[in-house]
Amino acid sequence: MKQSRSIIFLLLVLLISGASFAFSQSATPTPVPAAAGEGLQEIDLSEWVKKYSKWGNTSFARGDLYMSAKHNGFFYVLVAPEDYTSRAMITRVTLRNVTGGRTNLGYGLVFHSDPEPLVKGYAFLIDTVKKRYRVARHASGEEYGVIRWTNSTYINGGKAENTLEAVDKGSETDLFINHKFVTSIKNTYAHDNGDPGLYTGGFLKVAFKGLSISKNMN
Repeated sequence: MKQSRSIIFLLLVLLISGASFAFSQSATPTPVPAAAGEGLQEIDLSEWVKKYSKWGNTSFARGDLYMSAKHNGFFYVLVAPEDYTSRAMITRVTLRNVTGGRTNLGYGLVFHSDPEPLVKGYAFLIDTVKKRYRVARHASGEEYGVIRWTNSTYINGGKAENTLEAVDKGSETDLFINHKFVTSIKNTYAHDNGDPGLYTGGFLKVAFKGLSISKNMN
């Protein structure tokens, strides 16, 4: 009887350890924020100030580019020159809601954009008041939802700074808030060699700094 009990006990141990091993093998790994790769380029946002635009307001002070739309319910987008691309790149920006005000559209990072804003590309947007994010795409001046507003505890609320990051992986892009993975999207509507950019919604003033790209080495 003792030998039989020992064999049964051994079988149970093997079954339990085998089940545990199978679970760990099938678990989906969570993407981690990429370290800055080769050729880090920080884009000079002081050159993005427009003397006049019928769509938006811009100013630059103490290292921050301030942006807001001129019409409530509308968004304002600026895109980097064609020299920069977000394809095969890590694209980052740090931003803050200057007044802590509300907006239904959000504000954030544009990536894989046509050099002409709103023709083609994506926008990764947050709302620090309600601590939520969304993803949109642009085509011929129109905006279409890709991911609806989604709550996230990774967002620093109110006027606090937040860092957004888009890591291009070829057929898809991983998106991070404050170095924490939140979602991934297919690059179905990406412009070839698309550019990075910035987005603000409504009258709300947003400050941007540290817009940069570096080659994704992962």
